[in-house]
Amino acid sequence: MNVFSIVEQEDIHNKILSVSSSLLFKDAASFSQFIEQTAKNEDRTCTSVLVEYCDEKDIEFEQIAKLISPSLKGKLQKEFSDIGLLPEQHSLEM
Repeated sequence: MNVFSIVEQEDIHNKILSVSSSLLFKDAASFSQFIEQTAKNEDRTCTSVLVEYCDEKDIEFEQIAKLISPSLKGKLQKEFSDIGLLPEQHSLEM
């Protein structure tokens, strides 16, 4: 038994195609570089650039999760930690 009707399936498919075509990035590295470079050029946080990008493209954060490189993820974690949204991670010095 199919949970979604044909119309709902088409709507979901069209949204996926719309998101894919609106991203215009070939891989996670190019997307992350875009976010990081924009933040640097405009003296903004990566978080604010990412939020604005998703807002302008009318996409959810979950839809771009796979496009966030480890480098960008680290910067986002630091920004969140700096404003108190994530606990600071301590390392042991030897």
